[in-house]
Amino acid sequence: MIAPRFAAVPCRAAALAVALVFIPAAVVLGTGPVAAQGSPAASSSGALAEALAVELGRPLTPPEGWALQQTVVDHLGKVRQARAAYVERLTVATGLAADTVESALPPLGRGTFSAPRDLRPAMAAGLGRPLAVAEEQAMAAAEADRIAALQPHRQALADRLAVLTGLAPERILPLLPGLGL
Repeated sequence: MIAPRFAAVPCRAAALAVALVFIPAAVVLGTGPVAAQGSPAASSSGALAEALAVELGRPLTPPEGWALQQTVVDHLGKVRQARAAYVERLTVATGLAADTVESALPPLGRGTFSAPRDLRPAMAAGLGRPLAVAEEQAMAAAEADRIAALQPHRQALADRLAVLTGLAPERILPLLPGLGL
């Protein structure tokens, strides 16, 4: 039974620190079996852990890795919401089915903000014709809105990671787009 072990620990933070000692680093850093399955959170947090380790000049500790993974999971939830709104706008703009638009996007957690900058060729191929000017304008507006919607979340992610690692948010922000965050 685990509870008696933690009965002597005076606070939740200390109990969490004790519990994290028993979590394998591969799970914490996103390099274990979950990452092998291609989980967006695991692949993004693993790549981000590596990038942050380079910036810090040391590997992340298990508590830092766990907190990083939780932070990335929270952030990817916000990315999913923005992505769903983006797909909806593109389906309205082009008349394509949502699954066709979704299939043109890279997997969540990969690519800049989890969507490429230029979907025009994929959308034109899905339509079987070149895009009309109005469709291109609607796609550009949807792209701008998607980026604007995610920017505050990226800043919040950088701020949370700054507290976690001690790095300045300005050093963290450039790492995020290349990791699909």
